[in-house]
Amino acid sequence: MKSPATIPKNGLSFTGRADLLSFLHHNGETGLDCMAEFSGYERKQRQPEKASPTKVAHSILAMPYFSEDHHFDETITKMPFWRVKSKRRIQPEEIVSVEPEWAKGDDGFAPGEVRADYTKKPPSLIPLVSWFRLWPFLKKALGRDHLSNDLDIPKILENITRFEPLKKLPVKSRFGWDALGCLILDLDDRLLPVWGDINQVCNGIEKLRGKSGLSVYMIENGPAETFRKRDKRYDPVADFKFPEPFTPVLILSDLGCLEKTGLLVKQWLDFGKRLNRAGICPVVLNPASPVHWDNRLTRHYSIVWWDRGNRNIRPRRAKSYDSVEKIKAIEQEDTRAMRLLYLLAPAIRVEPELLRAVRMLLPMDEADGAAEILAWNHVSVLRSYIAFTFDKEVRKLYRDKFIEKFDKELREKVIDLIEKYHDHLSPVIQCEENITSKWAREFIERHFRTIFRREHDFYWEQLTQWFHRVSDRLHPDEWQKSDALTSCWVLINRDLLEKGQVTPPEGLDLNRAAWLRDVEKTPQLYRLFQQGAVFRVVHNDVAKKKYSGGFETGSRIAELLARHNNLMVACDHESGVRPVILEPEKETSISIPSQGVLTLSTDYDEIVLETVKRPDWANSMGRDRHGLFAEFIVKGVVHRLRWIGAGTFMMGSPEDEPERLNSELLHEVVLSQGFWIGETACTQELWESVMGANPSRFKGAKRPMENVSWNHCQAFIKKINAMLPGLDLRLSTEAEWEYACRAGTQTPFSFGDNITTDQVNYDGDNPYAGGPRGKYRKGTVEAGSLPCNQWGLYEMHGNVWEWCNDWYEENPSGPVTDPVGPEGGGYRVLRGGSWISLAEFARSARRSRFEPGHRSPRTGLRFARGHQEEESLTEPKEKM
Repeated sequence: MKSPATIPKNGLSFTGRADLLSFLHHNGETGLDCMAEFSGYERKQRQPEKASPTKVAHSILAMPYFSEDHHFDETITKMPFWRVKSKRRIQPEEIVSVEPEWAKGDDGFAPGEVRADYTKKPPSLIPLVSWFRLWPFLKKALGRDHLSNDLDIPKILENITRFEPLKKLPVKSRFGWDALGCLILDLDDRLLPVWGDINQVCNGIEKLRGKSGLSVYMIENGPAETFRKRDKRYDPVADFKFPEPFTPVLILSDLGCLEKTGLLVKQWLDFGKRLNRAGICPVVLNPASPVHWDNRLTRHYSIVWWDRGNRNIRPRRAKSYDSVEKIKAIEQEDTRAMRLLYLLAPAIRVEPELLRAVRMLLPMDEADGAAEILAWNHVSVLRSYIAFTFDKEVRKLYRDKFIEKFDKELREKVIDLIEKYHDHLSPVIQCEENITSKWAREFIERHFRTIFRREHDFYWEQLTQWFHRVSDRLHPDEWQKSDALTSCWVLINRDLLEKGQVTPPEGLDLNRAAWLRDVEKTPQLYRLFQQGAVFRVVHNDVAKKKYSGGFETGSRIAELLARHNNLMVACDHESGVRPVILEPEKETSISIPSQGVLTLSTDYDEIVLETVKRPDWANSMGRDRHGLFAEFIVKGVVHRLRWIGAGTFMMGSPEDEPERLNSELLHEVVLSQGFWIGETACTQELWESVMGANPSRFKGAKRPMENVSWNHCQAFIKKINAMLPGLDLRLSTEAEWEYACRAGTQTPFSFGDNITTDQVNYDGDNPYAGGPRGKYRKGTVEAGSLPCNQWGLYEMHGNVWEWCNDWYEENPSGPVTDPVGPEGGGYRVLRGGSWISLAEFARSARRSRFEPGHRSPRTGLRFARGHQEEESLTEPKEKM
């Protein structure tokens, strides 16, 4: 029982709605009114709902499932309509069901065979600035003028010519290393890409100058933290001892300019002020480009840009930027860092040496030292003290960008560098980085043979663990280029895969390793429904048990068969294939894209789904639990067509079906494309609105049209198509009719093994196969007045025989695709039985034939419309 809506009189109350509901439960409506008034609430009269002026299509988001009354205002939402564009059976040649030749043999890896080659040395780090350009600057930064023992003859002669007395003979001064010096090395984790450069500079200074009088300090978290002596790395220094005044100090650091929070810049400003007060003006080698410098730092430090782009190695001031320009300049640097990461995407691991080498491939204005450091510290990478790897969530995106943004020549140079810098590593790393090469393919095949034979359990564990890591990092497209990769994954995960406890990686096609699974397994039927923003896949048996009286999981889309519990989902707007595990005992959800074409494939069937807008010939369009429908109007008469998706079914009847005919030879039929078909037979009011006459025997506007020949039907179709351009009605083919009639069943009737006159209009005095007798109506009933089949089609059994488009011929014995009947003949096909027929004539497989000119009160028609569509595959119109 629902209570009327109540609201607080003054807008304030300590009593909530939960309290009101509880009071309603215990005291009823009267008690609720008293309690509401006491708590500051008053009853709010519910406004009556306005009736919709017309019945139009609805949105599936409005309900958890569809009821029979399925007309709703479709302007509620813009959810796209989906339908099956095509369906096909997976061909045997697409499934690798026999052990391939490459899998045979016993040449697997021996223990230790895939270890790194320790005799090879990796290439050295390319310096930020060559030593020959750098060392004169270093000597100047850590040096001063010294008096020598050589007399300054020019100075002596100048004093003599001026007759100035010489108190002391002048000597020449020479520039050299200062007796004292101080080096401060910033070894913050952020600057790991330049650690090698810092150590090279420090070692070079010590080699040229010597260690005497030189103090070398290391800091790791800014100058506010602990300083350490380089030769006593693990002995912390309690406090930094400031050198004597005028002692040259060289700092190798970015001064916190590349740290996002600005805390380090503040620390370096404070430290610079302290140095200045001590009479020291430090010189800084800064790998960050001047755009990142804080102008305040240049007041306390002589900063030199330390990178290949600095031709004149000398101190400079930071360029003045306003706040907007500064933000744009820094954003540009971040873009350069991302570009560098895209270039490195093919690498499994990126060492500082490789990062530097790849950066040097780009022009200076596209990648400087700051880009290198920013790339190292990017959120999308996982760093260690040796190398970084890409986070698995971005690896696919970056590899796509690698192909999209760079030309072939640059890509080849990068790949060559990766091979060069990783030549000393284990072959497993080189294999993963060159997974599409012939050498890598042969390596994976040997890997498969090793774990397939399983000769060494311990080594088997090592190889499988390595392959698990590889699986997480592979690009979806790379799975498509090697059957050995797929076979390795299936072999390692086979048990978990059969139990539905593991999902295949994106892009992996299980059909390429079907020989490792049970290819003789009986296919299981799954049904696909659309419910809101998701597709739901339900096993047929589960649906029957859970949803009595029909499938109430949403709007029916399609059926598909699967031997194993794996479904592959591909969207034309996305690269790769997304795997989904089918859970036979419960529903499986698949998120729906907003538009495009979606391909669902199992190891047995493949269906292609498309979005569709309202056709121009339709006045409204919608979806209910039976599927997609559209309505057209002729002179005020509304007629509905239903979309029947492509599919495969067994046409005809099995030999043990009671009262079957020999002409009902059972054979497989593939309808590769969907079609529209009338929800009911053509009514008399529709016929009369087009033809202006009504030759029916059993008059009634809603009754089915009868007493018409095949030729009459063609004349009607020609005229109605002329009245509504683009409608393009026709009669269904015989295969389309039986497919729609069966609605996914294989029993004699879509309702099951037998029927009653409550379901079908036939001669109830002549029931089917010993079934109960029923009423004999001796005439037609209104179209849509008896129960529909599972696809929402009414009176497919009984009421009136329905003309088909085909000339009559005997059923074929083998499978056929899209049959349309012979080109000529003497009889046209009719289907469905009638009000005067015995129950056996209403069977799904029952065939009948008459000459095209034959007519009687038993013969009518049901429209169909071909699969050729003028509408584009877009979202439905906002209002229909």
